[in-house]
Amino acid sequence: MYNEALKAIKSYKNNKVIMDFVTKEALEKTASDIREKTGSGTTSKAVELLMIKNKEIEKRVNDYINSGLIGCYMASFKTA
Repeated sequence: MYNEALKAIKSYKNNKVIMDFVTKEALEKTASDIREKTGSGTTSKAVELLMIKNKEIEKRVNDYINSGLIGCYMASFKTA
């Protein structure tokens, strides 16, 4: 089961539609976290720029991306 999950998630990483969606959501969530903590008007575009120099923000975005990919895998088991 573990290998199946890894294989599925790897295929998601090669799917532009999935990665665009998951990345957009990760950037939005990170911006929301920053706004909540600082009271600033940080946007997802600002997070993209902050990621260049701030490794903590880059790590947070990547954590959200990985969580989103796991969520996609889990959603594949749900039936209508």
